[in-house]
Amino acid sequence: MAIFNDNISELLNFLRKRITDPASRGTNTEDLFSGDGSETTFTLTKNNLMYIDSLKVGGTAQILQKDYTINWRKASQGAQIIFTTAPGAATENIAADYYYGSNWVMPAQPRPDSQMPRISVLELTSYESHSSIGDGYRELTVPYRLGIWVKSGKSYTISGVEYSGGKLMDYLASELQDNLWKNFTDMFNVSETKLTASQTLPFDEDKEIYHKELTFNLEYDLLK
Repeated sequence: MAIFNDNISELLNFLRKRITDPASRGTNTEDLFSGDGSETTFTLTKNNLMYIDSLKVGGTAQILQKDYTINWRKASQGAQIIFTTAPGAATENIAADYYYGSNWVMPAQPRPDSQMPRISVLELTSYESHSSIGDGYRELTVPYRLGIWVKSGKSYTISGVEYSGGKLMDYLASELQDNLWKNFTDMFNVSETKLTASQTLPFDEDKEIYHKELTFNLEYDLLK
C-alpha cells in the first residue's frame, strides 16, 4: 500500500517530475473530470501513478500541498487527487496531466533484481524545529537520504551522450543536487535545501551495482 506523509509525497512527485528517467519508463496521459461544487476526490483512470505533471481547474494551475494532495494507493489502483476545496460545477473543468508506469524513484531501497537505475528516498528520523518569536514553532528541518543505484553493463544515451556505470551514477547525483538547489521552490512548503553529506559506496561486485548516497536537509515553512 503506497501511503506516504505529505512531505515525502511532495518530494517524490518533485523528483519524478524533475529528474529524467534514463530508461524512459513512463507514459503521459490526461484525464478530464467534471466538478459538481461538492466532490473533492477524483480517481485517475490509469494505474501506477508516477507523478502529476500539472493539474488545472478552469485553466488555473493547482499547487500540490496547497490546493490538493495525492493519495497514491496501490500500484494496481488509480491514484486519487484530493482537493482542499471542491472545484466548481462545470463540464470537464478539471484537467490532470500525469505520467504512469514503472516508478524508479521510490521511498525504499531497491532489491538487487529491480530494474535500474533507481533512486531511493528515505526520510531520516531526526527532526529539528526552529522557534520564531511570537509565532511559536515555524520551521521544520527534515533530512532525507537519497540513494542512486546503477546496474553495471547497461548504457543509456542522454542528450546525445552515452552514460553507464559510475558515469551514470555521477550524472544522476548531479541532477539531484542541481534540482534540489535550483528548483526547490517548486515544492510549496520548502523554504531551503542543504546538502549535508555525499558518499560513494564501493562497487558491489557480487550484485554488480554502483551506489551513491546524498543527504539533503529540507526546511519546511509550517505557517505558509
